[in-house]
Amino acid sequence: MAPRTHGRSPHTRTGHAPASTLPRRATQKAPAKTVKPVELNIVGIFASPWKGKSSKQILDAAQSEDWFPSEENVEFARSGSKGDIWREGDIYTLFYKLGKLARKSPKSIHTLNIFTHGDKGYVGLSGRVTFEPKLNPGFRGNVYLDGGHAEFSKDLIEDILYEESRTVFRTKSMTEDAAYKENVTLEDVRGAFASDAEVVIYACHAGLDQQYLARMANLLGARVTGFKKM
Repeated sequence: MAPRTHGRSPHTRTGHAPASTLPRRATQKAPAKTVKPVELNIVGIFASPWKGKSSKQILDAAQSEDWFPSEENVEFARSGSKGDIWREGDIYTLFYKLGKLARKSPKSIHTLNIFTHGDKGYVGLSGRVTFEPKLNPGFRGNVYLDGGHAEFSKDLIEDILYEESRTVFRTKSMTEDAAYKENVTLEDVRGAFASDAEVVIYACHAGLDQQYLARMANLLGARVTGFKKM
């Protein structure tokens, strides 16, 4: 019995060229998907004490350093920016939405502006502005930040990084089961930012805290900037 051989058969059927000599069809690569750069504006939610106040009352408060911007004033500050406005008072909800955006349009965010109130080491995404000259004559104007996930603090950043592999973001209305089914993680959030993306913090004091900005940059995987002076 003749030994079995491997390789091309010495016989070729009439009318068919050997596979190695078949003309190759030119292949065309699918055009790369163009991602339109996105600019997003995150506006903090702060109840206003200025509604119903006269222009003189507001001006007097500003001159006496008792005036603090509320939601409509913060939103006006972003009027020179382009892009959509997201009013978010909760970090986990914000990150959930960023993660979902990344799955739909990865690396699409070129600029993320955050317009809100803050202090050294944190920014707050929700709270209230007060002006109570009758109740507190010596200290009439103030800003109160909501706690919990409304406060984007150094501690919250460290907690998310420490539990990175197990942290799942969700909206306030989502059940835990629904959240784990969607499984929006920090990796998703980071995937929303382009390689040259920039996050800009428009918030008192927090934008001056270089350590805080560095922590946020480490969290988001994007460049984070603030201001050199107030």
